[in-house]
Amino acid sequence: MPVNLLLTSLTLLLLVRQFPKINLRWSAGLAILVALTMVFHVSTWLAVGVVMAPTYILFSLAIICLTINGCAIAAPEKFRQVLGIAY
Repeated sequence: MPVNLLLTSLTLLLLVRQFPKINLRWSAGLAILVALTMVFHVSTWLAVGVVMAPTYILFSLAIICLTINGCAIAAPEKFRQVLGIAY
């Protein structure tokens, strides 16, 4: 899903440029919503038996995006340190 990648990229950009936390939370919250939608969508594929490479690739992508956005909301300063961009 390109929207998932775009919103996660926006969250990372807001994190790097040190925008206000409210902007970061809105971006990450929307990205989490889209990622959860993708997880549920791919879960329906698994429920009906569509077991192919794209199923696992999209599922992994959604989990990675959920992790990035969750960390950006939970502890933005610590996440900046992990990324090596702390000021």
